Amino acid sequence: MGIFFLISGITIALVIGATSTTQTWDALRHIGIKDIILLSALCGLMLLFDTLRTSVLCTAIGHRIPFTYVLKMILVGMFFGAITPLQLGMLPVEIYMMYKYDIPLGNAISIDVVKRISTMGILAIAGVIVLVTNSAFASNKILLYLYYYVVFFYLFISFLFLGVYFFPKQTMWLVDKILGYLHKRSVIKDYEVDRYVHGVADDYFNALDLYLHKGRFGFFVALAIGCLFITTQFILAPVIIHGLGFKVSFMDAIQAQIILLPMLYFSPTPGGSGVAEGGFALLFTSFIPTHLIGISVVLWRIFTTYIGVTLGMILTLGSIDVDKILHTRLTKR
Repeated sequence: MGIFFLISGITIALVIGATSTTQTWDALRHIGIKDIILLSALCGLMLLFDTLRTSVLCTAIGHRIPFTYVLKMILVGMFFGAITPLQLGMLPVEIYMMYKYDIPLGNAISIDVVKRISTMGILAIAGVIVLVTNSAFASNKILLYLYYYVVFFYLFISFLFLGVYFFPKQTMWLVDKILGYLHKRSVIKDYEVDRYVHGVADDYFNALDLYLHKGRFGFFVALAIGCLFITTQFILAPVIIHGLGFKVSFMDAIQAQIILLPMLYFSPTPGGSGVAEGGFALLFTSFIPTHLIGISVVLWRIFTTYIGVTLGMILTLGSIDVDKILHTRLTKR
């Protein structure tokens, strides 16, 4: 968590130092209580839509989880995503929390995979459209190569997770080969592990099959809610800039975020720290005044990320028996 805020803080300090003038502080005075309420409401809507689409995906394959538990899962997932490169911690912790609520592991994996891949798919397609239609972004070679990197990773990850469904025999052949190698090396000695892995794969395959057939209505409802979640997130930046007294084009602001957000999913830094702040500054500097860049970055990250990550951290720490952990360590010493 310290690394996440350290990288973010250094990047923000550099951006503010390079862009701030006396006009920046004048613009900051434009932000009123109504703007703060609106931004807080949009932040709340983001969490609501994210929680709602997860609940719908669970229900679509026959699992009902309390809404408050799903909300906690989303916030804790945000925290673990913020403290791991490529946001890798988000997926396993959400799967673990669903598993703890008696959802079979294979089904839990499918719920989170469908949510992530569908969200990244929407953003990847939208990003390609923006790059094709917006010459200002398309002419930036660095941006173009970064987006190629994002699309490659998206297709690679999609292939890994969806391969079980579309190539079940080949996938299980590969899994058996890996398990056989691990048995030979005595890494795994219990052959019950093989049966368990096959059971998880079967549950995962059946859940994906439900999303494509009996549960497809729920899948498309969740997809629509996912679009609302992304749109709400996109609205935050232009609302912030309008609150600072500059009438930015909503279309320009949304197109810039369509390019930026997919990169955060595959950023090597914890939670996209540094990449998010630097990317925002790079993309928005072409159509908003320089003196607004730094303060816009700070406010944007607060309402899109920092609030959720902080709440997730509080919930995570509240769930850990710190006294028991410390007592164990002291006993060992």
